[in-house]
Amino acid sequence: MTEIFGFGSGIDAVEPQGNDKWWFFKNVQGQVYATCLRSSGGVAWGPKLITSEGGWPALHGTTFAKHIDAVATSRDGWWFFSGRHAVKTNWAGDQKMKGPELITAPDAYPAVEGTRLSQDVSALEGGAGDWWIFKNMDTQVQAVCVDDTNKLWGPNPITDSKAWPALKGTIFENSIDGASRSGDGSGWWFFSGYHAVRTNREGTSITKGPMDITAVEAFPDLKNL
Repeated sequence: MTEIFGFGSGIDAVEPQGNDKWWFFKNVQGQVYATCLRSSGGVAWGPKLITSEGGWPALHGTTFAKHIDAVATSRDGWWFFSGRHAVKTNWAGDQKMKGPELITAPDAYPAVEGTRLSQDVSALEGGAGDWWIFKNMDTQVQAVCVDDTNKLWGPNPITDSKAWPALKGTIFENSIDGASRSGDGSGWWFFSGYHAVRTNREGTSITKGPMDITAVEAFPDLKNL
């Protein structure tokens, strides 16, 4: 089977759902496609348009159906990012809860107001009360950690000693397309082009890769999607 949408050659956003699923997103000719993989192996959903039933029909008619930069989950729903804007849907993806609005809106991510990370982000990932936001800048990836209202750290290079020094000297130091904690929180995955790498939770050592995104130890089910 030949690749239809090219997920195996690179993705534009990624986010796990619990410990058993991974969602991948790709911009294709003015439309966003999504697919869901089971952690145990196999395709659970898609690839389909992001607005399809079982995906996020609430995004129909919005800019997020045409292009996304990053996707993240919170305690009660999904966040999507495109350019300077963000939108939040419920878990089912059939209702908008916030936005569309500026990324820096008071009920979005006001802490990045006045920084270059307030638009065109490369990846975003939430955690226990904090959010990591990443952006490709010139030849270096910058990262910032924020809570609901304040910057907690950065912006600084992704390879800073308090971030992911394990990525120093790799392609992920210069450009990333997606970043996410693993479903169980034990580490981090980073994606750049058709490559993937996994670090430990502290970001101090590489535990898998760098390797092709479709490698057996990565996400082989993306190969023919």
